[in-house]
Amino acid sequence: MIDPSDFAWFVALVPPGREKAARTIFRNIGLKTPTIYVPMRREFRHANKFTRTKRLKRAIEYPIAPGYCFIGHDRRYPPKWGLVFRFGIVRGTLGQDGIPAPLSADIVASMMDRESRHEFAAPEYQRWMETHHEWALGDMVTDGTLRGKVIEICGSMATIETQLFGTPRKATAPIKKLRAVE
Repeated sequence: MIDPSDFAWFVALVPPGREKAARTIFRNIGLKTPTIYVPMRREFRHANKFTRTKRLKRAIEYPIAPGYCFIGHDRRYPPKWGLVFRFGIVRGTLGQDGIPAPLSADIVASMMDRESRHEFAAPEYQRWMETHHEWALGDMVTDGTLRGKVIEICGSMATIETQLFGTPRKATAPIKKLRAVE
């Protein structure tokens, strides 16, 4: 893991969806500087949206900010902008009047720390949920007949608190059958 305080950080613009390619290009060059950091979040998705399978969804990483990467230059030397733009993946930088604006190393360190603690990762129980209809503890859900608040999740089952004839009751249901109430 790199120490963000060793670098002067800038925000680079790359084509959306090409953040991982930019990271790979800079890593394959073998240079220590400039370095590139792409904060990622983890979500669960099916391998192929056109096939219906009983298999669990797999974990896939997506950039937190599509189209943006953090580029770090060694603080001891002037930034190597010619090297950054040489490969055609970086389209520009955030700045003012044509001058790239430096970013605080504390911001990058905070992002790296939060990513290492898996703050941007979907909870494991979302693997069982319908894609794009994920929910969390405390959310209102329904399975078509039951409607209630999720109070516990254990494996592939959820416990919901619902009203039955005016009396609060607890019921369990498979996570994959529940949808968030909008």
